Amino acid sequence: MNTFQEISRRLRYGLIIQTLLSLLGKLGFYMTPFYVHLEGNFGQDCDDLSEGFAECEALFLGPREMKTIAELPYRKESKEELLIRLDEGKKCFAVKCNGDLAAFTWCDFERCNSSLYSFKLEENEAYLFDAYTLIPFRGRKIAPYLRCKCYQALEALGINKFYSITLYFNEPAVRFKKKLHARPIMLAIHMRLFKKWRWTWKIKSYNSPIDEKL
Repeated sequence: MNTFQEISRRLRYGLIIQTLLSLLGKLGFYMTPFYVHLEGNFGQDCDDLSEGFAECEALFLGPREMKTIAELPYRKESKEELLIRLDEGKKCFAVKCNGDLAAFTWCDFERCNSSLYSFKLEENEAYLFDAYTLIPFRGRKIAPYLRCKCYQALEALGINKFYSITLYFNEPAVRFKKKLHARPIMLAIHMRLFKKWRWTWKIKSYNSPIDEKL
């Protein structure tokens, strides 16, 4: 089987599975497969990703910027909800280019707070979530740069393990994690019946350091 045939087979297989999951969802049974990834610089220098970002700065955002984030297209959280995140101890790390907000991601230091999977974090761990690149800056490879600078900023705070959750069928997100050299440590499926009962089933562990947390 050549490469094209293999890609075609995987696409067909993925579409069939997604169709079945969609049909089950209509019956009240929701299944969402996902990865838990371990991220980090893994020896990569952010300077390797900095081309084109000479006029950009990476920093943690404060309460004043929450209004700007809340008013962005396709954002669901209100300014008040974002301020609550900050009050809870979460941080929003961003890249600004020429003073304009370009991209950001949120960091939780207490828990992996995904609706799919949740576990308590250690003092040296963070959960990265809700990453967003503003429309004018998409296609400029700013997301890897943001991620790399975020790792550096968190490492300065004593955080050296970074977790994220990636939907199995979100091909762009999976490719992005591969570009980051992020390591899948667990493949699992979250199941929900009638939006009431929830449970998570681990499918595969990749020498996971969080087995005991599941």
